[in-house]
Amino acid sequence: MRKLTLVLLLVLMTITLSAQKKQYDSLMDAFMSGGALRGDRGPAGVEWIEDSDRYSFTKREGRAQQIWTYDIKTESEELVFSEGDHKFPGTENQFSYRSFQWTMDYKFLLFQTNFERIWRYSGNADYYLYSLEDKTLSPIVEGAFTAEVSPDGKKVGYGKDGNLFTFDLASGEHTQLTTDGADKFYNGRFGWANEEEFGLVQAWEWSYDSKYIAFWQTDEREVPVYQLTDFSGQHPEYMELPYPKVGDNPPVERLG
Repeated sequence: MRKLTLVLLLVLMTITLSAQKKQYDSLMDAFMSGGALRGDRGPAGVEWIEDSDRYSFTKREGRAQQIWTYDIKTESEELVFSEGDHKFPGTENQFSYRSFQWTMDYKFLLFQTNFERIWRYSGNADYYLYSLEDKTLSPIVEGAFTAEVSPDGKKVGYGKDGNLFTFDLASGEHTQLTTDGADKFYNGRFGWANEEEFGLVQAWEWSYDSKYIAFWQTDEREVPVYQLTDFSGQHPEYMELPYPKVGDNPPVERLG
């Protein structure tokens, strides 16, 4: 309680000093303007590492992103990954990532990179696995729609080309779970309407024990098509997408 009171007093003192130069409409505006409650002045990308006393956070060293961990017991920091120390396997290009996930055993990092946007939120990306033990960076899959580490940290599930797969970290084997994915027929992903209206992209989840995957199956084959025109180039380009208007057939969805 004393620590919380001290923090609030320090924040209020900062706001009081800055208020001499600028007036705010409310106390909340004053709090938010200084970034004290938004984390602007704290570590970025904070993520707790399960079953441990550490959390990870990100920094930038020049143009390279870095991942650090902080141990709350020893109050020590450790650099675990830096883009500047790695290249894309088989190339001379510096590795870069868009996002990452920890495995529960803290032995691997799953990176998403080379993201190519499809719609507002979704896109295809490449996924790489980094081993903290031997410091190796290995590709898992190219052009996957989504990917997620299993709760037990032993597998990576991913969706690609309308189907679902798993990758075993120990054996390096890929297993295809569905086979009927096709144009306008998806396993484990939503169509454009669900993404645009509800912000839904990934349509599958691991079970808590990592033994099963529950997923949505989306069939847009009977949904009327809407044509989009891209005028940005010298000649227009056209794209068609299933888009139900009022009274049209919506996508048919079921759980698998």
